[in-house]
Amino acid sequence: DWPGTYKGLLPCADCNGIETALTLNADMTYRLIETYQGEAGKPASAKGIFVWDKAGQVVTLAEGRKFKVGEGRV
Repeated sequence: DWPGTYKGLLPCADCNGIETALTLNADMTYRLIETYQGEAGKPASAKGIFVWDKAGQVVTLAEGRKFKVGEGRV
């Protein structure tokens, strides 16, 4: 049940928050789009492959960031 797009607002040290959209695909690829609130400019975008940890609870993106996956959320 984990493939899909997850959206939320992450904290930011020097802005109002980071609007984040992470799409996890069943073929183990992802797309991450981040928009820094209160700043002009294009959203940051990354895509690639991800891997699960041994417990099947955390995904690690190609650039090294980690997200814990829960029931309907990351």
